[in-house]
Amino acid sequence: MDRKQQKEYTKRRIFETSLSLFMEHGYENVSIDTIVKSIGLTKGAFYHHFVSKDAILVEYCNNTIDSLTESLIKTVELNKEKEVKELLESLFKNFGDFLLKNHEIIHVLLTQSKMANISLEEMFIDETSAIFQNVLSRGLHKQEFTLTVNHEDVSKYLSVLLFHKLKESAATSETQKNISQEMRDMYQLFIQGLFK
Repeated sequence: MDRKQQKEYTKRRIFETSLSLFMEHGYENVSIDTIVKSIGLTKGAFYHHFVSKDAILVEYCNNTIDSLTESLIKTVELNKEKEVKELLESLFKNFGDFLLKNHEIIHVLLTQSKMANISLEEMFIDETSAIFQNVLSRGLHKQEFTLTVNHEDVSKYLSVLLFHKLKESAATSETQKNISQEMRDMYQLFIQGLFK
């Protein structure tokens, strides 16, 4: 392994070990000493890659939101020929799958992001509302529906609803069946309001 690969490997080990420890013991109960001892590194090695344990949470928060938005964008691209109703249904399903797959770490992010001074809500709403704006503007352009309010406002409202679903999901241990049904219900309510 060359020097660059070794640095990337060490950073990844610190990152993954930290997240695992955060999930197992709680963010506030894990110190940098605990992290470096569990990996067998020095504090200097830790600080070479991260300025604090908060930086790990910030990076993971960014990665999680990026992963969700990439997945939603991919869904839009793969389904761009479909009507807006079907496309939105795919986005809601995709979001439900994301909640199930990332349940534990979302819980950590939501409970600890304020301690680390991260505005997860703002990041989430900004990223997802941009995607929904794109989808709704396509539907408006194709005249699949009309809106009595601005489509940016509708997109933001939808993103806020989904963020609150994210918070609710992280606070409870929902099953695949529950989340799938709730996402279908949210989709139906949204569509009924949109396509009157």
